[in-house]
Amino acid sequence: MDTYRVGLVEVAKDSLVLASEIIVVYQLKGEDEMPERLEEIAEQVLADQIGKIMEAPADSAVVKANLHLLDPDGFGVAVGELSLAGVLWYALDCTLVVKGSSTCVVSFNATGFSWDVGVFTSQVVGTWLVDPCTTGGKCHFTCVVVDVGEGVVTFSLFSEHGKLYGTFVGDTEGADVADIHGTGTLSVS
Repeated sequence: MDTYRVGLVEVAKDSLVLASEIIVVYQLKGEDEMPERLEEIAEQVLADQIGKIMEAPADSAVVKANLHLLDPDGFGVAVGELSLAGVLWYALDCTLVVKGSSTCVVSFNATGFSWDVGVFTSQVVGTWLVDPCTTGGKCHFTCVVVDVGEGVVTFSLFSEHGKLYGTFVGDTEGADVADIHGTGTLSVS
């Protein structure tokens, strides 16, 4: 059986994982379900992102690029590992297993200048809103983390034209306070 491995998570390519079952990260840690607090944060962050996009003028390029958000089911769910390290110069890496009508691995890498100081690694979960096979190449991201020992991170990916690909959240362990955005490279396999 072919599997994908991302951090602590191993998922069979042909297995069906529903959004309510994406807690595989937490089951591997010995927990039965994703903490309700994290699930609520994930839902709120996604709703806020969609709200901000839809507040733009109806004829704007951002709203036109995000008409897919009118379908609330999205493409699928994603689970993976996000890491960020930096002192003024950052390196961000995220690898996600995306489960929807098909399964694939999405990897995102970015480096650049920011006021980020610290380091963390997080298992993240969220909603992937487009067919990942259409997303490879350059894309934009936002990453907000508040972590002093333990904390929370939110991470979003967008096309170069502002189309929201997905938003993900996770608990963090480390020491980092960052609110960064930039451009990186997304690859799909």
